[in-house]
Amino acid sequence: MSLPLSYMGYSGYLNPFTLESQANAKMPIQSLITTSLHETAHQMGYASEKEANFIAYLSAIKSKDPYIQYAGNIFAFRYLFNDLFKLDPKKARNKLKLLNPGIFKNFKEVNDFWKKYDNPLEIIFNKTYHKYLRANGQISGIKSYNEMVGLLINYHKNEKRF
Repeated sequence: MSLPLSYMGYSGYLNPFTLESQANAKMPIQSLITTSLHETAHQMGYASEKEANFIAYLSAIKSKDPYIQYAGNIFAFRYLFNDLFKLDPKKARNKLKLLNPGIFKNFKEVNDFWKKYDNPLEIIFNKTYHKYLRANGQISGIKSYNEMVGLLINYHKNEKRF
Protein backbone atom coordinates (compact mmCIF):
# COMPACT_ATOMS: atom_id res chain seq x y z
CA MET A 1 0.00 0.00 0.00
CA SER A 2 2.94 2.35 0.58
CA LEU A 3 3.90 2.75 -3.07
CA PRO A 4 0.44 3.98 -4.19
CA LEU A 5 0.32 6.28 -1.15
CA SER A 6 3.70 7.71 -2.14
CA TYR A 7 2.52 8.55 -5.65
CA MET A 8 -0.69 10.04 -4.27
CA GLY A 9 1.37 12.24 -1.94
CA TYR A 10 -0.23 10.68 1.15
CA SER A 11 1.65 9.79 4.30
CA GLY A 12 -1.26 7.73 5.59
CA TYR A 13 -5.00 7.39 5.84
CA LEU A 14 -7.77 5.83 7.86
CA ASN A 15 -10.15 3.64 5.92
CA PRO A 16 -13.58 5.09 6.79
CA PHE A 17 -15.31 1.72 6.30
CA THR A 18 -13.00 -0.62 8.23
CA LEU A 19 -11.31 1.95 10.52
CA GLU A 20 -8.00 0.37 9.59
CA SER A 21 -5.17 2.86 9.50
CA GLN A 22 -2.41 2.81 6.94
CA ALA A 23 0.92 4.58 7.23
CA ASN A 24 3.30 4.91 4.32
CA ALA A 25 6.17 2.64 5.40
CA LYS A 26 8.43 4.03 2.66
CA MET A 27 8.70 7.41 4.39
CA PRO A 28 11.68 8.38 6.54
CA ILE A 29 11.26 7.03 10.06
CA GLN A 30 10.58 10.39 11.73
CA SER A 31 7.62 10.92 9.39
CA LEU A 32 6.43 7.35 9.81
CA ILE A 33 6.33 7.80 13.59
CA THR A 34 4.14 10.90 13.57
CA THR A 35 1.93 9.60 10.76
CA SER A 36 1.31 6.39 12.69
CA LEU A 37 0.41 8.40 15.79
CA HIS A 38 -1.83 10.70 13.71
CA GLU A 39 -3.72 7.76 12.20
CA THR A 40 -4.04 6.13 15.64
CA ALA A 41 -5.68 9.34 16.87
CA HIS A 42 -8.24 8.97 14.08
CA GLN A 43 -8.85 5.38 15.17
CA MET A 44 -9.50 6.67 18.70
CA GLY A 45 -12.29 8.84 17.31
CA TYR A 46 -10.59 12.17 16.66
CA ALA A 47 -11.82 12.92 13.16
CA SER A 48 -10.42 16.40 12.65
CA GLU A 49 -6.97 16.65 11.15
CA LYS A 50 -5.88 19.39 13.54
CA GLU A 51 -6.81 17.25 16.54
CA ALA A 52 -5.17 14.13 15.10
CA ASN A 53 -2.00 16.14 14.43
CA PHE A 54 -2.01 17.58 17.94
CA ILE A 55 -2.60 14.18 19.54
CA ALA A 56 0.24 12.75 17.43
CA TYR A 57 2.49 15.52 18.74
CA LEU A 58 1.44 14.99 22.37
CA SER A 59 1.84 11.23 22.11
CA ALA A 60 5.32 11.65 20.68
CA ILE A 61 6.62 14.17 23.20
CA LYS A 62 5.22 12.12 26.11
CA SER A 63 7.06 9.00 24.91
CA LYS A 64 10.01 7.68 26.89
CA ASP A 65 11.89 7.14 23.63
CA PRO A 66 13.98 10.22 22.78
CA TYR A 67 13.77 9.53 19.03
CA ILE A 68 9.97 9.51 19.17
CA GLN A 69 10.10 12.75 21.17
CA TYR A 70 12.39 14.21 18.50
CA ALA A 71 10.01 13.11 15.73
CA GLY A 72 7.13 14.84 17.53
CA ASN A 73 9.07 18.04 18.03
CA ILE A 74 10.27 18.37 14.44
CA PHE A 75 6.74 17.51 13.28
CA ALA A 76 5.39 20.45 15.31
CA PHE A 77 8.29 22.68 14.28
CA ARG A 78 7.45 22.32 10.58
CA TYR A 79 3.89 23.52 11.15
CA LEU A 80 4.96 26.33 13.47
CA PHE A 81 7.72 27.44 11.11
CA ASN A 82 5.40 27.50 8.10
CA ASP A 83 2.90 29.69 9.93
CA LEU A 84 5.63 31.99 11.26
CA PHE A 85 7.12 32.30 7.76
CA LYS A 86 3.75 33.48 6.41
CA LEU A 87 3.55 36.13 9.14
CA ASP A 88 7.18 37.21 9.40
CA PRO A 89 9.65 35.67 6.92
CA LYS A 90 12.64 37.47 8.44
CA LYS A 91 11.92 36.21 11.94
CA ALA A 92 11.32 32.71 10.59
CA ARG A 93 14.69 32.70 8.79
CA ASN A 94 16.39 33.84 11.99
CA LYS A 95 14.81 30.91 13.86
CA LEU A 96 16.26 28.53 11.27
CA LYS A 97 19.76 29.71 12.17
CA LEU A 98 19.25 28.27 15.65
CA LEU A 99 18.64 24.73 14.40
CA ASN A 100 21.16 21.93 14.57
CA PRO A 101 22.45 20.94 11.09
CA GLY A 102 21.21 17.39 11.70
CA ILE A 103 17.65 18.66 11.71
CA PHE A 104 18.18 20.13 8.25
CA LYS A 105 19.45 16.73 7.11
CA ASN A 106 16.22 15.16 8.35
CA PHE A 107 14.10 17.81 6.60
CA LYS A 108 16.05 17.24 3.39
CA GLU A 109 15.55 13.49 3.73
CA VAL A 110 11.78 13.98 3.91
CA ASN A 111 11.75 16.48 1.01
CA ASP A 112 13.91 14.19 -1.13
CA PHE A 113 11.58 11.28 -0.40
CA TRP A 114 8.50 13.14 -1.63
CA LYS A 115 10.30 14.57 -4.69
CA LYS A 116 10.91 11.01 -5.92
CA TYR A 117 7.17 10.49 -6.23
CA ASP A 118 6.11 13.85 -7.70
CA ASN A 119 3.67 13.35 -10.53
CA PRO A 120 0.83 15.27 -12.22
CA LEU A 121 -1.90 13.09 -10.67
CA GLU A 122 -0.94 14.20 -7.17
CA ILE A 123 -2.72 17.52 -7.80
CA ILE A 124 -5.95 15.66 -8.57
CA PHE A 125 -5.61 13.52 -5.42
CA ASN A 126 -5.02 16.62 -3.30
CA LYS A 127 -8.01 18.48 -4.76
CA THR A 128 -10.22 15.43 -4.23
CA TYR A 129 -9.02 15.00 -0.66
CA HIS A 130 -9.51 18.72 0.02
CA LYS A 131 -13.15 18.39 -1.10
CA TYR A 132 -13.57 15.22 0.97
CA LEU A 133 -12.37 17.01 4.12
CA ARG A 134 -14.67 19.98 3.46
CA ALA A 135 -17.62 17.65 2.86
CA ASN A 136 -16.88 16.07 6.23
CA GLY A 137 -17.01 19.31 8.19
CA GLN A 138 -13.39 20.41 8.01
CA ILE A 139 -14.06 23.75 6.35
CA SER A 140 -10.37 24.53 5.77
CA GLY A 141 -9.88 21.29 3.86
CA ILE A 142 -6.21 20.38 3.53
CA LYS A 143 -5.24 23.52 5.44
CA SER A 144 -6.97 22.03 8.50
CA TYR A 145 -3.77 20.07 9.23
CA ASN A 146 -2.04 23.41 9.93
CA GLU A 147 -4.71 24.41 12.42
CA MET A 148 -2.81 22.29 14.92
CA VAL A 149 -0.65 25.40 15.46
CA GLY A 150 -3.37 27.08 17.50
CA LEU A 151 -3.65 23.99 19.70
CA LEU A 152 0.13 23.91 20.15
CA ILE A 153 0.27 27.56 21.14
CA ASN A 154 -2.56 27.18 23.63
CA TYR A 155 -0.99 24.05 25.09
CA HIS A 156 2.36 25.73 25.65
CA LYS A 157 0.98 29.18 26.46
CA ASN A 158 2.37 29.25 29.99
CA GLU A 159 5.66 27.57 29.12
CA LYS A 160 8.70 29.10 27.49
CA ARG A 161 9.13 26.23 25.02
CA PHE A 162 8.68 28.35 21.92
